[in-house]
Amino acid sequence: MQLPNSKILKNLRQSKYLELLPNLKQEKAQKFTSVVLTFIALSFFGLFAINPTISTIVRLRRELTDNHFTEKQLTQKINNLSSLGRQYQVLEADIPYVTASMPKDPQISLLVAQLQSLAKDAGVDLSGLQTFQVEVTTPKTAQKKFSSFTFSLIAEGGYNNILKLIDSISNMQRVVSLDIIAINRKSDQSGTIQLSLKGTAYFKN
Repeated sequence: MQLPNSKILKNLRQSKYLELLPNLKQEKAQKFTSVVLTFIALSFFGLFAINPTISTIVRLRRELTDNHFTEKQLTQKINNLSSLGRQYQVLEADIPYVTASMPKDPQISLLVAQLQSLAKDAGVDLSGLQTFQVEVTTPKTAQKKFSSFTFSLIAEGGYNNILKLIDSISNMQRVVSLDIIAINRKSDQSGTIQLSLKGTAYFKN
């Protein structure tokens, strides 16, 4: 007697032998879940492992960029200092002349000695040499970088000698201005020229 198919299937489902067979759907799902969880775990822990390395690389690159910038700035400063050093060496010999041209104090006695020396070199006789009061610093002139005082001289000599003296005073090392120049021929028919000169000498405050 042959059982119908429906009964056979019903009997198989109730059979204890089916319990021994693996559940393919459940096993496949477990494996898939295991793989996914493993991948997530590796990604999670890998991120924590890689993150410090990435941060270190970014920091080192930033420091390298900053170091390059600093090195460039230092190189530029060194080049500028070297250039200034060379320029100073060129100008060093002229510094005493520049300082003497505008002294830090009136140095009246030195100016008088220089004028006397110039008159002697020009071959003229000084009959008068006078200096006047030094300019007084006031609140209005306190911001000025220099002060001054005036001087006057009277000299006698030949025409060319008088011109030489005027030229020498105009080109003397110290900064002076010639404010008044008067030349007169003496009335004694000797051909002697008399020079009356008034000027201003300057010095630093």
